[in-house]
Amino acid sequence: MISTRWWLVLPILVSCTKAGAQTWCPTGAEWWYEHQNFGQAGYVHAAYVGDTLVDGEPAQRLEAYATGYDFWIDMPYYMQYPSVITRQVGGQVSYRHNEAWYTLFDLDAPPGAQWPLAGLGLFDDRTMAVLDTGHFVVDGIMLRWSEVEFIPPFGSWATDTIVERAGYKNVFIEPWRSLMLEGIVQGLRCYADDGIAYSTGLTATCDLILSTEEFSAHGSFHVHPNPGSDYLWVKCGSPVRTAEARDLLGRSVWSGRGPQAASQVDTSSWPPGCYLVAAEFGNGTRAVRKWIKQ
Repeated sequence: MISTRWWLVLPILVSCTKAGAQTWCPTGAEWWYEHQNFGQAGYVHAAYVGDTLVDGEPAQRLEAYATGYDFWIDMPYYMQYPSVITRQVGGQVSYRHNEAWYTLFDLDAPPGAQWPLAGLGLFDDRTMAVLDTGHFVVDGIMLRWSEVEFIPPFGSWATDTIVERAGYKNVFIEPWRSLMLEGIVQGLRCYADDGIAYSTGLTATCDLILSTEEFSAHGSFHVHPNPGSDYLWVKCGSPVRTAEARDLLGRSVWSGRGPQAASQVDTSSWPPGCYLVAAEFGNGTRAVRKWIKQ
């Protein structure tokens, strides 16, 4: 597990900054995202590995992979992605696909400005509109941010936030991977480079995987009846901080805290299928159980 400390992001009103000129893919740039597929849960790691030339223009090369745990076959999975090629011109960052450049985001765009989010035929009718812009500081470095609107909405998202260096908080560097290609890649967990460490708070640990050890870590945590239909009992023999159930696309369908985490849960409205029920205990350990609704 990564032990890097992740500082809280604090908005400020001063104008001092230690930011360098290269705001996309500085030395040591790394990203961690959520990765979900049918029966799979894990993360995607992307890292800047060096510069390249594309049609005589300077560009950046990133390597990325998805890894996690497959609950259908009860074993870990790993998928290497093709290299991701990007470029930066001012505050605009683009990605390369099918011998063409497509705008990923533009932090120079003021409120009211728009740009097309295009590529792979999935986004040709989608526009990004800037709603607001501002600054905040991470580890003493001032970063820009833009709040943007998807027109029409991008999957379940109507809006998103773009953070300088890190990019979108929801959409991946290659946007089509956010729409179910080799699993859904969405939800930035953390970003880090040689100057800053930034966490969105999506998970406590950037490279968390629901591994075999975490899957069966706590013998006093049970869900029954299993399989079930209109209800399930969540029973814990040790004090529980939180408990949560998610479907295999990572969507939360129930959560509880404290005494409510060990209770009967109404599942009558849940579609039939497989669910992951997780509990976090008072000593910081966690356990995950698979529950089937018939």
